[in-house]
Amino acid sequence: MDRVNSAPMSAKERDALREVLRLNGRVAKAAIDEYAAILRARMEESLSQIFHEDDERWAELVEHAKQVGHEADERLKAIAKASGVPMENAPGFHCTFVNRGRYGLKERRDEVRRAGNAEIDGRVKKAKTQLERALAARHTELLAGSLTSDEARAALVKIPTPEQLLPPMDRRDIAGLLSGNPAALMLSAESVNECDA
Repeated sequence: MDRVNSAPMSAKERDALREVLRLNGRVAKAAIDEYAAILRARMEESLSQIFHEDDERWAELVEHAKQVGHEADERLKAIAKASGVPMENAPGFHCTFVNRGRYGLKERRDEVRRAGNAEIDGRVKKAKTQLERALAARHTELLAGSLTSDEARAALVKIPTPEQLLPPMDRRDIAGLLSGNPAALMLSAESVNECDA
């Protein structure tokens, strides 16, 4: 038989639910950090990957390139010799297999690592913000159920949104930042109104 009218949530139940929410929040944040570490490890694995020239996917092509390179080198030497260029000064042609591509360059690895870490950090921050937002909504629901006065309920809805606290920037704000003007960090009410329009 369905219960049509259930008893209101007790303070003890509400406290227990709040504690469970806090616990779940901590576990979720740890899981986000754990996954971020996995993403960083995958990135490092990709950056350090080394390929071998005898890999069956391209071994035949590598051998062909070496042969063509050797033939080109021999022709260059012959032209240089016929032109009277000393062999120690003669141009040459060398064909080699690059086993890491551009990631063989430390500067490129560092550049990609910085970009990758910035992307992962951004994703972590976004995930944690979404989690905090969801937890705050659940806590607010629990609190709202215990409020008895209209004044208390009205105070609960007056909490400003992130968009209200940090309004978007317009082109003038961005141009001011690019100009190196520290005052440009202060968003004008005018620019906020333009973005809202």
